[in-house]
Amino acid sequence: MEKVIMISIGEVARQCGLSVRRVRYLSDQGYIQPPVLTVSGDISYRYYTGSHIDQIKRIKSYQDQGYTLKSAVSKANQATPNRKN
Repeated sequence: MEKVIMISIGEVARQCGLSVRRVRYLSDQGYIQPPVLTVSGDISYRYYTGSHIDQIKRIKSYQDQGYTLKSAVSKANQATPNRKN
């Protein structure tokens, strides 16, 4: 069984060249696969995987080429094998 490395939202934002707010927006709007949520007291934490980073980078790449967010997400999802959404 392959071990999955969980990555904080701040590290995802840094690796993708986006703000934490933007990563949260992509997640909240359903543009990327939902992260793993953990709760500690009244605080919830979002953790992502390498596949989330790949997905976000593809979306960002298409947006950098001039695609709208929805078009970029659609193209990124077409380029992702075995995508469920």
